[in-house]
Amino acid sequence: MIVSIKKLDRTTSLYSKIIIGLTIVLGFLAVIQIQLAFQQTNYAEVQSRSERILQARAIQNAVELCKQSPELKESGLYNPSSGNSAPCSEVLRDYND
Repeated sequence: MIVSIKKLDRTTSLYSKIIIGLTIVLGFLAVIQIQLAFQQTNYAEVQSRSERILQARAIQNAVELCKQSPELKESGLYNPSSGNSAPCSEVLRDYND
């Protein structure tokens, strides 16, 4: 009986150590995953910068065009909700300083 209890104690101790080791490994992997998610977010931000610059230029060009000819029906910008070309009156209302 005593031999059986000692064997059970060793087995339980071994399983406890295995579980602790796996917990440490999983924690380490979670930290790596979080770091990679932050890197991916930063890469996405960097990649979108050029698109945002182009959008800002398009808006600036449309505002300048519309200031010169406010009666134009097509400004070169498009309304994202409808997909239709935005008239100059809308561009000046939304983007005029």
